[in-house]
Amino acid sequence: MGSRNTLYGRDELAWGEAVDAVLPFLKATARNKGTTTYTDINDVVKRHGLAEFDFARAAERYAAGYLLRLVVLRDRTEEDWQPGEGLMISALVHYQGGSDPGPGFYALAQELKLLHQGRLTADEKMTFHIGQITAVQEHYNSVTIGLDIR
Repeated sequence: MGSRNTLYGRDELAWGEAVDAVLPFLKATARNKGTTTYTDINDVVKRHGLAEFDFARAAERYAAGYLLRLVVLRDRTEEDWQPGEGLMISALVHYQGGSDPGPGFYALAQELKLLHQGRLTADEKMTFHIGQITAVQEHYNSVTIGLDIR
């Protein structure tokens, strides 16, 4: 039974199930040398019978970002990366019709010591993001993983 504590209307069990659904999808996306959108992530969540995100509501957009944070943290734990090293698999996710991952991506990168603290220039953001996409795709093409991307 999940915790009664909720964040963005979802309890710990629901968040864990969402991570279980999205992480393999992102690993498969990386192995295909692709990228994906928040809309695609929402479709994965929905296919697994979980509460989908209503992007018309600001809180739900934040919730989708929170899910990606949890996905990154789970992936980093499984890969045993320490602060200042490793990758952010959420680099593969961008807004529909755009190429930017969103501000939470860069804030998490700073928290994980993958980027310097303080204000980032547009060039720093772009260089880091592109570098992460490339490195994530290369990493997941060099490891053997089990995939369930229902």
